[in-house]
Amino acid sequence: LVLNNLANALLTQYENTAAQHDLDEGVRLLKEVLGLHPPGHPDHVMTLNNLAIALGSRYEHTGTFHDLEEKVRLLRMALQSCPPGHQFYISSLSNLGNALHSRYDCTGEWDNLEESVQLFRDVRALCPPGYLQRGSASLQLARACWHMREFTSIRDEVFQLLKEGSTDPFAPLNVALECGRLWVDWAREIHHDTLEDAYDHCIQFLRRHLTIGPTIKLQYHALVRQHGMLSFPMDAAAFFIEKGLKDDIAKAIEVLDAGRSLLWSEMRRFREPLLESSIMGDDLAKRFTETCSELQRISTAEASHDTMQYGGRLGMMEVRLPSTDTSYASLLSRKTRLLETYDSLLEEIRRKPDMQYFLQNLPFERLQEAAKEGPIIIVNCSRYGSHAVIVFSDKAPSVVALDDDFYSVAFEVHAGYLSALYDTKGAVDPADALGRRLKPIMEELWTQVVDEVVGQLKEAGVPKHARIWWCPTSVLTILPFHAAGKGKRYLMDTYVSSYTPTLKALMDARQSMPTTSVSGTQPKMLVIAQTKSSGLASAGAELTTMRSLGSFVDYLDEEDATQKDVLNGLKTHDWTHFICHGTLAPNPFDSSLHLYGGSTLSLSDIIKAHLPDAKFAFLAACHSAEQGRDRSALRDEILHLAGAMLFSGFQGIVGTLYEMEDEDGPIIAKEFYEEMLKGDGNAGERHIGAARALWKVTKKMKKDGCPASRWVNF
Repeated sequence: LVLNNLANALLTQYENTAAQHDLDEGVRLLKEVLGLHPPGHPDHVMTLNNLAIALGSRYEHTGTFHDLEEKVRLLRMALQSCPPGHQFYISSLSNLGNALHSRYDCTGEWDNLEESVQLFRDVRALCPPGYLQRGSASLQLARACWHMREFTSIRDEVFQLLKEGSTDPFAPLNVALECGRLWVDWAREIHHDTLEDAYDHCIQFLRRHLTIGPTIKLQYHALVRQHGMLSFPMDAAAFFIEKGLKDDIAKAIEVLDAGRSLLWSEMRRFREPLLESSIMGDDLAKRFTETCSELQRISTAEASHDTMQYGGRLGMMEVRLPSTDTSYASLLSRKTRLLETYDSLLEEIRRKPDMQYFLQNLPFERLQEAAKEGPIIIVNCSRYGSHAVIVFSDKAPSVVALDDDFYSVAFEVHAGYLSALYDTKGAVDPADALGRRLKPIMEELWTQVVDEVVGQLKEAGVPKHARIWWCPTSVLTILPFHAAGKGKRYLMDTYVSSYTPTLKALMDARQSMPTTSVSGTQPKMLVIAQTKSSGLASAGAELTTMRSLGSFVDYLDEEDATQKDVLNGLKTHDWTHFICHGTLAPNPFDSSLHLYGGSTLSLSDIIKAHLPDAKFAFLAACHSAEQGRDRSALRDEILHLAGAMLFSGFQGIVGTLYEMEDEDGPIIAKEFYEEMLKGDGNAGERHIGAARALWKVTKKMKKDGCPASRWVNF
C-alpha cells in the first residue's frame, strides 16, 4: 500500500512538473507493487493496468517504443486474468484498445487499428444507453474509426458516434465536450452535412453547462478549461455568412449572440427571473434553483465515480468503493428524474409572460430590435473568414467581407496594442509615447475594418453624427474602434460610437429601465472619491467640480467611502461618478476600484449587487473598461468593471481602456456633465445622452492637441 501510494504521488507530481525522474520512479515502484500482486491476487489486474498506463505516459514523454510494447503486453495479461463480468474487464478492454491505437499511430500497421476498433466495439456493446462509460466508449471508437474515413459507411458512423457521445446526458463532462469538439472539427474538415447541427449542439451544451454551474467563478474556470471551444460561435457565424443567403446571415447573428459572452448571457438571463418574483414567482424560482443545484452535485459525484473506475491522473484505477449515494444505480435514477424536472420547469417558466425565450436563443427578428437607436456593427474574427456585419432595425443586415488574412492581422494588432501599453510606462512622457504607439493601431483598424464600414453606413443612409454600436469578437474586444482613423480622417468625425457585449445585452439594458420617470429635471447623483490618501493630485479639484453641479450631487469622500456605504449609496442614486484608483487583476473577479483604508469594490462585489434603478456610471479610474491582458483571458466574456456595472443594473457606463491621466479628471468631468445637464430634459432620460457628451469631450481633447492616448482611453 505504501509503495502504491508513493507511486501515485510521484506520477501526480509528474503531471504537474513533467519531470521524467518522477515518472521513472513511479514506474519502478509500480513494478515492485506488481511483484507483490502476482496472478490470483485480488489487486493483480488493477496493478497491471496502472503500470501499463504509466508506461504509456512514459512512451508519450520519451517516444521509447519498448514502453508501448510493454504496455500492450501487460494489458493482454490483464485481460487474460479477468473474465467478462470482472470489475476491471471493461477498463482492461478499453486500455488495450487505446494501446493498440497508439501502436497503429506509431507503426501504421493496419492490424493494430482493426483490433483496436473491435475492442472499442466490444466495450460499447457492454455499455448500453444509460451506462456511465458509454460516452467514453463512443469517443474511443469514433477516434479509431476516423482513420478509416475513406469508407462512407465508417465516416457516417463516426459522426453518429460523436453526436451520441456529445448528447449523452450521463457521459462525463470532459467526454461529452470532446465528442462535440471533434464533431465540429471533423465535420468542418470534410464538409460533412452535420456541421450545422454540431455547432448548434456545442454552443447550447456550453450554455447549459454554465447554467448548472453553482457560481460564476466556477463557471469562468470551466470556460477556461474549454477555451478551445470558445471560437465555435465565431467559426459557425463565418460558416453561415459564407453561405450568403439572407436567412443564413440572420442565423450567423443569432449564433454569435447566443454563443458569445456565455458568462454574461447566462448570468443575466438566469438572474433576472429569479430576482423578479413578480415574473417567475417565488415557488417556481426556488424549485428551478434547487433543481439546477442538485444536477450540479450529481455531475460532481459522477465525475468522481468515473475517476475511481477508469480515469483521472494518468487514467489510474483506484480501489475505492463508492458510497451508496454515488452508486451507478443511484446516480442514474436521480439524474434521470432531475432532468425530467428541469425540462418540465423550463416549460413552465416559458409559459410565463415575456419568458418564452428563457434559456433559449433569441430569433433574429427580436435581436434586430437592439438596433432601433442606431446600427450595430458586429466585427467577427474567425480563422475560417472574418466579416463586419451591420445590423439595422428596419432592413436586412449588411456584410463587409474583411481581408483573408484579417484573422492573423487581428492578433498582430492586439499584440501591438498590448506592447504599446507595456512598453511606454517608463517613458519620459508616457502619454505622448503611448499616443505615438497607438497611431499605427488606429490606422490599422481604419484600413482593415472601419473605412469600409463607414462607407456602408453612408450608403445605407445613416446620417452624419448618428450613434452606432460596436460589438467586436475575440481579441478585437480590447481594441479602440471608436478611435480608428488615418491621416485627418477619424471615425469620430462621422459617428458617435458606443460598445455593447451582445445585442441581447443592449436589449436587457433598455428593458431594465424603470417604467416611471424620475421626478424633476436633475438626476440624483453620488460621487465616490479618494481625495487625500490616494495620491491623485487632481482628485480634490474633480470632486469640487462635481459638487458645483448642484444640490442634487451627494458625495462620499475618504473615510466615508467604505465598501458598505458605497454599495448602499449605489442603491439610492441614479448616477454615480467614481474618482479613485482602479486595478486590473490577473483574476478578473479581483479587478477593483479602490476605496478608503485599502478596502476595494471588486468586480465580484459589483456583480453581487442588484441595482435595478441605476442609470449611469462614470468610472474615472484606471482600467475600468479593460479586459485581462494575458493570453488566457476570455475575451468575449466582458469581465471588466464597466461590464460588471452594466450587469448589476446600470444602463450606460463610461470607462477607461488603460491608465487614466490624473490631470484629465477635473477637465473631462466639467465638460462632460455640462453637456449631459444641458436643457430641461427629464432626469430619468438624461443619461441617454452620455455617449454624445463623451464624444464631444473627446473631440475637443483631440482638437486641443491632447496626446491620442488621453482621448482614446474613454
